[in-house]
Amino acid sequence: MAANDSFQSDTAVRPEGRIAEEIRRLERDRQAHANAMAEIDRVLGRIDATLKERRNGSSVAAQILSSIEGIGDDAGEGRRRRGRFAKTALDSILEFIREKGDPSTAEISAHWRGEGRKGTVNVTLLKLLKQGLIERKEDASVRGSRYVVAQASRD
Repeated sequence: MAANDSFQSDTAVRPEGRIAEEIRRLERDRQAHANAMAEIDRVLGRIDATLKERRNGSSVAAQILSSIEGIGDDAGEGRRRRGRFAKTALDSILEFIREKGDPSTAEISAHWRGEGRKGTVNVTLLKLLKQGLIERKEDASVRGSRYVVAQASRD
């Protein structure tokens, strides 16, 4: 066994040698990661340049690509924000129905969009129906239904 010990290098036997070798390995790994990050930066730079060139393009692909720009710049940017309105959705629709008397679904939807609200009015109409504040009236002359304020709400 003594003969085998003489063939081992000093770095394998001494703790300082093992630490030095581990440090060299970590430095190589770090450089490999730095090279990979540099390649990612180059690819993102090319994507950014392409987006800037296509920003004014009319193709659907260009519009989709331009909407992706800036991801990761700021965690809060690009997130959907809730609208702020003077009246709640329920109050707005209920008041509109009171004013119009018996508006159709299309008229209520136009009012909804006219206020700048996102999505559709359907959820709000269903809430008002379930609460018994409005009633649905079938009307063959219009697509959808007409809505009136419920009798209990009029009083």
